[in-house]
Amino acid sequence: MKKVMIIIVALLFGINQVMAQENSSMENKVDSVLIYQKQLMDYQQRIYGEVKYVDPLLNKRSGIEFNPAYLMLASANESVVISGTYSRFDVNRKAELAFPFYYSNAKPFGLFEDHTRTKLFTLDAVYRQFLGAHQNGFYFSVGTRYAHIKGENEEDYDDFFSSYDPVIKTTDKFGVLAGIGYRYFAQSGFYWGVSISAGRYLTGNMHMAGSDGGKVILDIELLKFGVSF
Repeated sequence: MKKVMIIIVALLFGINQVMAQENSSMENKVDSVLIYQKQLMDYQQRIYGEVKYVDPLLNKRSGIEFNPAYLMLASANESVVISGTYSRFDVNRKAELAFPFYYSNAKPFGLFEDHTRTKLFTLDAVYRQFLGAHQNGFYFSVGTRYAHIKGENEEDYDDFFSSYDPVIKTTDKFGVLAGIGYRYFAQSGFYWGVSISAGRYLTGNMHMAGSDGGKVILDIELLKFGVSF
């Protein structure tokens, strides 16, 4: 009987030791998992810190841009073309309020070289809504246009080859337009954009010479560069 009791006590002691080792092993595993989890969360926070978006327009309210290509190409034909935009970025941090302007004093060329120069000035008021979460990338736009044109009226002469007495007229036109575009803003404050807009004039003389002399509005901008401030 005494031997049986000794055997039972030994078995109970052995089982207790095994359970203690298993509990210790389980605690070690839990501690290891918690350590790995903390390391993973720290690594995740470092990644978030590296890829965090830095808004290049932070603390910037306005911007001005010009298209140098128009000016250089027009000067080759003894003409003057100035194309630019004044923008406000602080109205809505997911949008842009833009005021594109365009001035042209174009010299006729080719079959039209004996015609009178056409002077054109346009001013737009455009709302641009960016598609992403920031003022960057692609956008849709809607707006209005005012145009002042001084030049010939196409209805005042019969054909391009006959002699004619030029009749200089002026007109003011108003229209609506919509478009799409893309903006890239650098951290340095400089930016670049492309856009295409289309629409039509609603009032004014629709028979004037020049690109905006008719009803249709069509603008394509490829090389506009600006600076925000």
